[in-house]
Amino acid sequence: MSKKDREENRLQGRRMAKTASKDYMYGCILYWTEGSKGKYTVDFANADVFMIKYFVEFLRKHFGCKDEDFAIYLNAYLNNGMSLGDIEEYWLNATNLPRTCLRKFTNRAKYYDPENKRKKAKHPYGVCKVRVNSSEIVETIFGSIEEEFGTKIKVLEY
Repeated sequence: MSKKDREENRLQGRRMAKTASKDYMYGCILYWTEGSKGKYTVDFANADVFMIKYFVEFLRKHFGCKDEDFAIYLNAYLNNGMSLGDIEEYWLNATNLPRTCLRKFTNRAKYYDPENKRKKAKHPYGVCKVRVNSSEIVETIFGSIEEEFGTKIKVLEY
């Protein structure tokens, strides 16, 4: 995507912010606080199922994302009494996405000792990261944030 295209998407985001519904701006704010700041992908990760669910619906409603646009990455402990299948089903049900969206799973088991009471797994279902590959969405969200809050968003180069 060219610099001119990115600027046009940010302008579109600014226009959208002026007439946006609250749920649109809430989605932008969620992304601003918890999302990645890369220029090619919309990455949003959290252990809170309601935030993940809200963000997926935000992308569907306001950007027309379809099931095939999403990828899900999971990071969890497996030695906490749940199987990988349990964890996958939890996030798939929460996001209402098909199994084909599942990507890499990171097993954190080697870092968790169930005998060590100080280091208890607080999130039994781990962390879910939702990804959509779209520079257009990233720049549109950034434009909306800039319009609403008067701040410039710097995109990370990687």
